[in-house]
Amino acid sequence: VVYSDRVGNSLKNAKIKQITQKVANKNEADKSKLSNAVSKKNKYNNTGIILLSENFENSKKLKVDDRDNNWIIEKENENSIYCNKVKNEWTAFNFGRQNWSDYSISFKMKFIIENGGKVEAHIRKSNQKDYRAEIKQFVGKARIQLLNNRSDSDVKLTDWLDVKLIAIGSEINLLINNEPVISASDELLDQGGWMIAVSANSKVCIDELVVRSYEKPKISDKGKSHNNNAELPE
Repeated sequence: VVYSDRVGNSLKNAKIKQITQKVANKNEADKSKLSNAVSKKNKYNNTGIILLSENFENSKKLKVDDRDNNWIIEKENENSIYCNKVKNEWTAFNFGRQNWSDYSISFKMKFIIENGGKVEAHIRKSNQKDYRAEIKQFVGKARIQLLNNRSDSDVKLTDWLDVKLIAIGSEINLLINNEPVISASDELLDQGGWMIAVSANSKVCIDELVVRSYEKPKISDKGKSHNNNAELPE
């Protein structure tokens, strides 16, 4: 009987130890998961040197290039916003330098017309090549595409959205309202400027456009500007 009790206690203690270890492992895994989530979120914080900032309040010194006169400044509650003219063709504007490499572009945007239209944000655009993120109205949702990857989001496209597109090395990431929604990886393009384009018969407004560098700025004038009138970094 004594022997049986000892065996029973030993098995009981082993079971308790096993359960305790599982709990400890789960806690450690949860800590690691939280740490990774915090680290990932911090990765997309507003760090880096500002290369360009535009709030569209001064129509005579815009830092973007609307070479086809397709965009105009409008007012919303006394705030200046940049909206495309509705046409039966794509309407776009450009900005940036062709020697920009690792950088992010953030801006606010919203659709004014609900008709299945879409916005394209082009990054590292040079010599008719670029990486582009597409945000499209799709059955009450946002259908988002980056390179060959696609994702749907429940964000309301007729509300103001915070959009951020980041290119660092071979990694390209798109965030909406500070949340990563889609990413892709490609090594083909490493430099280029930016463009925002709106599809035919759609209207979109943009505000608070900011470009941040994730590398030491090049003290050089070799990169060609997409906007000869823009105030570019030295």
